[in-house]
Amino acid sequence: MSSEPSKEPYPLLDVPLFAILIRPFASAFTPIWRAITHFRWMLARPLSIPLIPNFVPSCCGSIPYLKSIPYISYGELFFLVPIVVIIILTIDSTIWNKDVEGSGSLCTLPLLAVFLTANKSNSLITFVLGVPYERMITWHMLWSFAAVATAALHLYCAYFEGESDDRRLSEAVQDERLLSGDSGDGGNSIYGLNGPNPNLVKFSLDGGTNTTGTISLLAMAGLVVFSFIPTFRRLAFELWYIPHIVGAAVAAVFAAIHGAGEVIIVLAWWGVDLATRYILMAGILYPKKASIRKLPGDIVEISFPKPKNFEYEAGQYIMIAIPAIGFSQFHPFTISSSPHEKMVTMHVKALGRWTRRLMRLATAAKNQNVTFLMEGPYGKLMIELENEKRYKMVLMISGGIGVTPMKSIANDLLHAHQQGTRDLKKLNFVWAIRSLDLLHSISDSGDEMVNNVSIFNQELEGDIVDLNVYMTKGNVKDNSMVKIGRPNIDEIFTQMKKAAMDEGETHVAVCVCGPSRLVDSCREASRQYSDGLCKGGVTFDFHEETFEF
Repeated sequence: MSSEPSKEPYPLLDVPLFAILIRPFASAFTPIWRAITHFRWMLARPLSIPLIPNFVPSCCGSIPYLKSIPYISYGELFFLVPIVVIIILTIDSTIWNKDVEGSGSLCTLPLLAVFLTANKSNSLITFVLGVPYERMITWHMLWSFAAVATAALHLYCAYFEGESDDRRLSEAVQDERLLSGDSGDGGNSIYGLNGPNPNLVKFSLDGGTNTTGTISLLAMAGLVVFSFIPTFRRLAFELWYIPHIVGAAVAAVFAAIHGAGEVIIVLAWWGVDLATRYILMAGILYPKKASIRKLPGDIVEISFPKPKNFEYEAGQYIMIAIPAIGFSQFHPFTISSSPHEKMVTMHVKALGRWTRRLMRLATAAKNQNVTFLMEGPYGKLMIELENEKRYKMVLMISGGIGVTPMKSIANDLLHAHQQGTRDLKKLNFVWAIRSLDLLHSISDSGDEMVNNVSIFNQELEGDIVDLNVYMTKGNVKDNSMVKIGRPNIDEIFTQMKKAAMDEGETHVAVCVCGPSRLVDSCREASRQYSDGLCKGGVTFDFHEETFEF
C-alpha cells in the first residue's frame, strides 16, 4: 500500500475542534503543543500508578465492578475525590445543617461536571489532562448519579426542613409549617412537612421555583435510569440517544430557571460541541462518500481517500453514520489503516443490528460508493507510546476484530522504525481468531493462501517483529503461521519480560483489544509481572480497548 513520508505530528489531534481552529497556525503551534503534551504525560505517569501493590493478590475474580478494585490508580482516586466531597457536603447542608440555599448551590456542581464530561470534540478535560472521551464515560455516569443524588437531597431539605429566611408567619401559625396552598398566598412553597395537609407531590409542583426544580430532577433521573440499562441503548439506539439529548437540555434549562444560571454556560459549550460534530465535521468538512465491500468472515471494509483536512493518530477511532441505515446513528469504529497511508480504512464485523444491516448494504452495493457521515477522530492511548526512549519494547495482544487498532499502531511503529525516526527493539504481535476468514479479511493480501498472508504493510525486519496468530477453533494443516489453541498469556509475558531484560529495557508497552476475558487476563498479567520500583526491574504499562465478539 502506498505511503507518504513521515512528518511532524499534527497538534491537538485528541481535541478535534481545537485542531480545526488551530490548523492555520499549526506549524507555529506545534512546539507549544509538544510542551503541553509533555506536561500532560508528566502528570499522567504518577497518576497511573496502582494504589494496591502487585504483591497483594487479586481476589475479586470476574465480578463486575469489584474486579476493577486491584487496578485502581491514583489518577482514578484523583477523579473520585471531588464527587465524594460534594456528596458529603450536600449531606451536611441538607440533613445536618438544613441549608436549602447552600444545598442548591452544591447540587449545581455535579450538573456542570455532567456536561463537561459529555463533550467529545471540544473537551477541556481532554485538552488539560489528555483523558479521552471514551475514558470519561464512567466519570460522566458517576457525576450523573451525583447530580441526581444531590438534587434529591436538596428537595428533601426544602420539603422536610423548610427554608432559612427572615420571613415569619403570624403568631397563630408560627409553630406550623404550611404549604402555600394551605396558607392561601398562592406563591412558592417555603415550608414543608408539618402543615395540616403535607403533600410531597403538591409541594414539588407548587409555584414556579418548585416546579422548575422538580422537572430538572425528573429529567436527570430519567436519563440515569435509561442509560444504566445498556440493553435498551443497544437494541434501540435512536430511541435512547435522541431523548437523551433532549432530556439533558431540559434538565439544564429548567435548572437554570430554578436558579442555577451558571449551567447555561456549560450548556452553550455543549451545544458548540454538538454543532462541531454534526454540522462542521460531518456536514461540511469531511468527505461524504466511502467505498464499502463485504469480506469473508462477516467483515465489511469501509474506505475513502485521506483528505488533507483530516489527520489522526494510530489507534484512534471515528464516529460514522450511513443515512441508508440510520441518519442519526453515529457508531464508533477504529481506523485500521495507519496515519501515513493514503487511504483511511475501517473493518467492521457484523455483530449487532446496525452492523448486520451494514453487511447487507455492502452485499447489495458490490464495492460501490455509499453516502456516509463522519466525525472525529477520537481516542488516545493511555500510555506514552510515542516516546521512543521510554518504549522500545511493545507487546500487542488482540482477539478477533479487536486487531484493528493493534494493526494500525503496529504499522505506524514499523513505518517510523523504517523511516529512522524510531528505535524499535521488539514488537510482539499476538492475535487470537476463530476462523481463517477473519485473517484473510484483515490482512493486506486479500484472499491469498494463509501462508502468504501479510498482517503488516512494512516488511518484517530481522528479529524485531514476532508475529503469532492463534486459531481457537477448528484445525489448520500444513501452516507455519497459525497455531491451534488459545495464547498462553503467562508464557507470553514471561518471554517478553526476559527479552526486555536482555535488551536492558525497563518498560514494556502492552496494548490489548478484544473480549473482556482476554483484556482481564492481560491486565492481571501486566500487574503480576511488573517489578514496580525494583532497580533494574521491568514494568508492563497497560492500555486496553474492549470489544465483545
